[in-house]
Formats: sequence, structure tokens, C-alpha cells
Amino acid sequence: MLLSTALDLRPSPDSTPVVAFIGAAGKTGLLLRLGEEMAAAGRQVLFTSTGSLPAELVNRVPFSLLTPVLSVVLFELPTSLRGYRLVLVANGPADAEGRLAGLSPQVVCRLAGLPDVDAALVEAGEGYQPPESGQPLPPCTTHLVTVVDLADHRLPPAPPAAPADVAWFLYLDLGPAGSRSDAQAAAQSLARSALDRAWPTPLRGVLIGRAADPDPVAEVMRPRR
Repeated sequence: MLLSTALDLRPSPDSTPVVAFIGAAGKTGLLLRLGEEMAAAGRQVLFTSTGSLPAELVNRVPFSLLTPVLSVVLFELPTSLRGYRLVLVANGPADAEGRLAGLSPQVVCRLAGLPDVDAALVEAGEGYQPPESGQPLPPCTTHLVTVVDLADHRLPPAPPAAPADVAWFLYLDLGPAGSRSDAQAAAQSLARSALDRAWPTPLRGVLIGRAADPDPVAEVMRPRR
């Protein structure tokens, strides 16, 4: 199953989906896959971070805008999206450690509001730390995905402050050796724990799959009380 299908990211003339990924390792690869899916479907996709991204992404996306000058981004982004569909935006070239600085949450929302942006994909956290510790969620976030390392069997932090109607999902990555049955048991446990905690952001589903597969989602489990 396509990741965009699992997250129910259907085109809408009334709103622009802003998808934020937090949690364990694998966020960048999943976001890139999601961007490629949506671009292949004809949508114009902004790819960025509120923290930092590996510089190697520049070689994996069709086009990049690497500048700290917001006016340049605002001028260039619409044309770039129309020409390349998937565009990486960062706050300047890579630093000495090979990282691309991300954008502030407010700038992400400003760019997501441009008429030529059909979707904005944001890596909004590093490791298991909640985004408010360093990479806050854009206030315009519509979809929140917490990536869970199945080997850890750890419940992630409570969802950070987000709009009340944000669609929140857990993503369980099976990795190279994980089995579907193990993932199903873990998904049920995680979903029950999340429901028991009565987190203010309701859990929409637990996605089970492998980020490295052509179709990264094998199953979607919906939580039940």
C-alpha cells in the first residue's frame, strides 16, 4: 500500500496537507518516499525540516532551494514546483557536518500556504525527543506520523501540541527481519496504550510496513476502545 493512501492524503482544493514526521530513525526515507509518490501523482510537494536534514538529499530530489533568504524562496519556489514537482527547501547550504538547516515552523506554514504548494512534508523531530524540545511542529500541521522502532517496543512520547483535528498515526517499521505477526501484536499493544493514556490528539491508525519496500505500508490497523 502506498504511504499516501495509508495516510488518506487525497487532493483537496480547500486545504493543503502539512505532514510532519517525528520519532525513531527512518523518518527522512519515509518522507522522501511519500514525496515521490505524491509528485508521481502530479502534485507539487515541498520537502523540508524544522531541525536538519542530511546533505545527501540534494542528490535524491529533483530540485533544491538552499538559501537563508526567504524572499528568494518565495520568488523561486512556485516556478521550481511547477517544473520539478518535488522541491527540497533548506536554510542555506550544508554545514561542516554535512547537515542542511531547516526552516522555522512559521516559515513552513507560510510556504505551505502558497497557491503552488499542494503538500508540505516536514521532518519535525530527531530521535525520540518530543518536537517541543528543539524542533516544534508547524502550527499548520494536518497529519502527524510517529515512527516507532519495532525492536524497542517503546511507546513514543505523547503527541506534541497540534491542532485538535490533526490526523495522528504510528508507523511501525518491520526492518529487514521483523515479522508481520510480531508487528501486529506490538501495534495492538501500542494502540491500546495510546488510547488508555487519553492523549489529546486521537490516534487514527497504526501503519505496519518496511520503509525500504517499494510500497512501504503493508497494513493499517485502526484503534478500538
